Amino acid sequence: MHLQKLAKGVHFKSQRTDFTTSAVPGEIHMDTGNFSAEGLTGPTRITSRSRDVHMRDFREAMDIELERGDLTLEPLQTPLARIQAKLSSGDVNLVMPESAGFSLKATTERGEITNGLGEHFKVDSDGRHETLAGSTGSGPQITIDVKRGSVSAGRGSATPPTKATSHPLETITQ
Repeated sequence: MHLQKLAKGVHFKSQRTDFTTSAVPGEIHMDTGNFSAEGLTGPTRITSRSRDVHMRDFREAMDIELERGDLTLEPLQTPLARIQAKLSSGDVNLVMPESAGFSLKATTERGEITNGLGEHFKVDSDGRHETLAGSTGSGPQITIDVKRGSVSAGRGSATPPTKATSHPLETITQ
């Protein structure tokens, strides 16, 4: 499935995935094992039983629940929106803009956390359980809970930019 440049909300539901967002000024690609979106305007919610998810350049609140699958979150624009992600089994890669202000609490029950966010963020370890917490500047709360898997958090870019998306919504025509 491929969707792009939709000024109206999108709701998709299948046996494995339930997805809702307010608008798609960018694009969405979905196949059997992957879901990727760039340039969403939320609030956005996705739940999936088995799918890797990559969200890039999104606006407004983001809620994600994955039973199995890896998650990459790459908000590009500030101010950031609230992000809440829960994974039963899978790895999370969080890549924040260099100048973004936010508070973060990331936990993994069975896995490791890599902190590339700097001195304002600390990793606490208690056996297999690790927590990354801290804040920089003022901004939204970002919460990541992983039962089995690793969390990597840093600044910069996880992937090279793809084609530019149109923001704000006023630039979209249908």
